[in-house]
Amino acid sequence: MPGFSIVPFAVIDMDERRIRQEFELVQDSMARYGLTLHETWLVQANLKAFVWRVRTDQGWKALKWIGRKKDKAIFSIYAHRHMEEAGFPVSPITLSRKGELFLTHGNRIGFLTDWIDGQSPVREVDEHWRLYIKTLCDFHRTSEGFQVPQGVRLKSKLGGWPLDYRNKIGHLRHWYEEAEGKSDSYFRLYRDVIPGVIRQAEALFEQLVNSHYWAWVEELAVRPTLCHSDYGETNTIMTGSDAMWVIDLDTVTFDLPVRDLRKVFESYLDPGIDLAAALGRIIDTYTEFVPLPQEKLEVFLIDVQFPYKVYQNAKYAFRHNVLDAAELTEEAELDLARADAVRRYLGIAPV
Repeated sequence: MPGFSIVPFAVIDMDERRIRQEFELVQDSMARYGLTLHETWLVQANLKAFVWRVRTDQGWKALKWIGRKKDKAIFSIYAHRHMEEAGFPVSPITLSRKGELFLTHGNRIGFLTDWIDGQSPVREVDEHWRLYIKTLCDFHRTSEGFQVPQGVRLKSKLGGWPLDYRNKIGHLRHWYEEAEGKSDSYFRLYRDVIPGVIRQAEALFEQLVNSHYWAWVEELAVRPTLCHSDYGETNTIMTGSDAMWVIDLDTVTFDLPVRDLRKVFESYLDPGIDLAAALGRIIDTYTEFVPLPQEKLEVFLIDVQFPYKVYQNAKYAFRHNVLDAAELTEEAELDLARADAVRRYLGIAPV
């Protein structure tokens, strides 16, 4: 296709006509920014989101059309702008010729930033790891005081964990009934596995609602903290031994800061990894930079045990007919390993 190139594996099963339409949108977008387009690479694409790396007369830029609902996309861009103006290392946003922070195309939102070159951190390298966790702590600290502009819909999960737990438990119960009578081996396995998973999830729900969770939510209601919600090595870029940038703020929301820490823990959920040691490393490094009193640590340790892996597997099975019994077995084992890791971290004998 003339006019642009595609990074290998960036696009899977994408219609050629759709890609060409998106490239035409890139050209139109650059005109709205008053930039001359010299080179264009498609680096990521799915049915809704497109990310382009473009070389312009002002250097390399990233043009991103966000694959989320309009109001959520606008919230994330204003949050991005707040972090930039507060001095946190996120890629600077380029304003359009009319001074617009973002572009609108139908129900889609797009924006342009500088392109950041660097490398992803390697968590096995201690210097990378400490900078990775410190950057997360700095992200939360810098996000305090973000004021949502008038007319922009607020995106928040503060106070929403108990309802989220209950909804997930309800779905697991409903799918258990739905699996009855179905002959596929996946559904038979699901009915064997899920009663224990539900008991674990119910116990964690009770622990959460009786924990420091509500007091913490009330504390943050006055001055909330943004969570990245997808913080990981692939969304951080090192440009030096002490410089790390954070990208892809599409999922940003107000929430307890340890929700991001739980995501970090989940990156360790692979067979053969000592999860108790990983959990200890995460907590020890995080608390170097941010104190985590016992009552708040307990909230975090409750959330890291919830059976998110099994729930996600079941969601794909019952809503999208993606049936993988071997994966369900592995996910159930990993979710049990979460709870075992917490017990071992706390020095509690295994059950």
